[in-house]
Amino acid sequence: MVQIKLRTLIVDDDAEMLGRLQERLRGMHATTGRRTVKPEIDSLLVSVELKDNQYAFTEQTLQSLLDKCSKRYDYIILDYAYASPERQVIQWNEGEAPPEKHLSNDHLLTVTQLKDQLVNYDAARGGSNKNRIERFFNQRVRIMLRSFQHNRKNDILGPYSSRVEATKGVFPRNSGVDELDGFSLIYGSEPELRDTFYHKAEDGRRLYRFAATALMVRFYQAALEHHLATKTNRLVLSRGAFSISAFVVLVAALSSVVQSLVGPLVAEVAAGQWVSAIALALVTVLGVFGGSLGVAWLAERGARRLISEADSDSR
Repeated sequence: MVQIKLRTLIVDDDAEMLGRLQERLRGMHATTGRRTVKPEIDSLLVSVELKDNQYAFTEQTLQSLLDKCSKRYDYIILDYAYASPERQVIQWNEGEAPPEKHLSNDHLLTVTQLKDQLVNYDAARGGSNKNRIERFFNQRVRIMLRSFQHNRKNDILGPYSSRVEATKGVFPRNSGVDELDGFSLIYGSEPELRDTFYHKAEDGRRLYRFAATALMVRFYQAALEHHLATKTNRLVLSRGAFSISAFVVLVAALSSVVQSLVGPLVAEVAAGQWVSAIALALVTVLGVFGGSLGVAWLAERGARRLISEADSDSR
């Protein structure tokens, strides 16, 4: 059985959501034939604080993200916007004060600001990690983008489609975005339903966590299967790679041996050294015969392995 890893990073500002999702994803897998793909989960808990009358990511968050920049991921599960713990309590109606609908969501920071503040954080310390940061955001990665549509007169985030485009700008070499629009998928794009179970409900976040986690699990299962499908051809080739490589090397070596013996053989014949010529001829014939058998054996071995792999995948 060949195991493939789907290297996954989860980025979220909700510790409970993050922990629950990690637990659910770690036990998942996708299998076809003799191949199976399993998650390799990493996480980043984002924290926002009010600093100098402005919201900013904490130094711990930026340093943790900087550490992640040395790694490579196949899939990133990304929350688009982040709030401070205090603001989360207010916006989810979890405090003692009665619900109060604010006109703006300017207390939220986005993925774009996360990247910008990371670059500035490193630059203020000499910029020694500039290349590492660029490699991280320019890696070939697929993204699951989760974002919740708020209802504010002054909406700095824009519609979900704008958030998708902004995220693509942060990860310009992304291989695709799996769109998890919380407003559309959970509340059916109904403003009244969203307000009832989000702004006015006392336990709205619990419902949202449950629904969003269930959706993300479904999205991730599809990602596992997609990763398995796109890796299959490479794996089939790699399992027969030794036979194929040896075949090519042996053919080249056999050709070189024959060429190296032909010259001396002609010279011996021209000089009338028939004993030496006959000996060289026998060595050449034996070398060609033995080498041909070796080439044929390696070719048959490699072909049989590739056919066996294809048969097992078709079952």
